[in-house]
Amino acid sequence: MGKHIAVASGKGGVGKTTLAGGLAGALAASGRSVLLLDGDIALGNLDLMLGIEGEAVHDLLEVLGGSCPLRHAALRISKEHPLWYLPLALSMRADLSPLRQLPEVLKVLKERFDYLIVDCPAGLGETVQRLTEHADLAIVVTTPDLVAIRDARRTMQLLAEQRCQTRLVVNRIRPRLIRQGAAPDVDDIIDRVGAQLLGLIPEDALVTPLQNAGIPLIFQTASPAARQILDVARRLEGEHRPLRFT
Repeated sequence: MGKHIAVASGKGGVGKTTLAGGLAGALAASGRSVLLLDGDIALGNLDLMLGIEGEAVHDLLEVLGGSCPLRHAALRISKEHPLWYLPLALSMRADLSPLRQLPEVLKVLKERFDYLIVDCPAGLGETVQRLTEHADLAIVVTTPDLVAIRDARRTMQLLAEQRCQTRLVVNRIRPRLIRQGAAPDVDDIIDRVGAQLLGLIPEDALVTPLQNAGIPLIFQTASPAARQILDVARRLEGEHRPLRFT
C-alpha cells in the first residue's frame, strides 16, 4: 500500500505548490511511482510549474462520475520517471457533488501508487478537509512571516482535529533577516506553529525564472531550494538528512 501525503497551507503564496511538485518529482526520480493530484478546483497551477500547461484534458471528478477511467485521466508527465499528474477539477462549472466520495477514492488511489501527493488549496475549506481526511501525513508549509505563521498554526489545529499526522516545512528562509531580527528564527516558528520540523527551504532567486519557463525545479541541482526539497523527500523515505537551509 502506498502513502497519501497532503501538502497544505493556511495562506496562499507560501510555496505549497512548489513543494508538492518538487516532492513528487524527487520521489519519482528515485524510482517510486507517484500520482500528483492538484486539489485546487479550476485554479491549480501545477501544470504551469511542470511545463505541461493545457495537456490534461480529464480530471478526477470525471473519474468519480464514471465518465472516464483513471488510466485515461491520469497524465504521465515523465518518460524517465514513474510520475503522473491529475487535476481534481478543470472547471468551476463542473458538478462538484461527487466530491463527497473523495476521501474513500483517495484511499483507493494510494493503493495503486507508492505515493499519492496531494497539493491542497490554501485555507481551511471543506475541500481541504476531504483531501486530508485519510492522509498518512500532512505537510504544512509556511514562510517566516507572522501572517503565514498564524495561518499555519490554524491549519495544524484543523488537522489535529482530524487526527492527521503533521510535519512543518518553512519556506523562503532569509538568514540575513533572521540575523537582523527582522524575521523570526526557526525555533520561534516551530514554537508558534506547534509542529515537528520536516524541512527548511531557503529563498532562492532561481525558483521564479524556472517556474515561468515551465522547468521542474527539482531537477535543477544548482538550485538551493531544489536541494532542500530533495532532502525532504529523502526524509519521507526514512533517510537521515541534517536539517539546514543552505
